[in-house]
Amino acid sequence: MANRYGVTKREMLERLIIEADDAIVKTLEIDTTEWDQYFVTR
Repeated sequence: MANRYGVTKREMLERLIIEADDAIVKTLEIDTTEWDQYFVTR
């Protein structure tokens, strides 16, 4: 994948992690127990 997008393996991994994290955060409501648990255990 990194080769396809012309980036380093590290940058590709960082992009994938950020994308997964964003997808999770979008499902959480602010000021809920789930929100607090996600951000406290990171």
